[in-house]
Amino acid sequence: MLADGGRLDTRGTLDLARTEKGYDLAAQLRLFNAKSVVTRAPATSLTASAFARGRGFEPATMRAAFGANLATSTIDTVAIDSAHVRAAIESGVL
Repeated sequence: MLADGGRLDTRGTLDLARTEKGYDLAAQLRLFNAKSVVTRAPATSLTASAFARGRGFEPATMRAAFGANLATSTIDTVAIDSAHVRAAIESGVL
């Protein structure tokens, strides 16, 4: 729990032993204010879930999937009713 900054829970695993690093991460945000963590960030009130699964960080060789589901949230003065975003990349193709 963050004081006056909402809640951010993350879980997952990292494979740092291999040359091409791996990750399987998930995050849950509840009324999260990014400004409470990064002072230069805009004020936010984010309620969302997000994930990142894959291997590698160089776009030309990475294989990964990313996604986020936002519920009622605000970023600075922008209100968001809901949003669903998915992206996948493999061998440089998004």
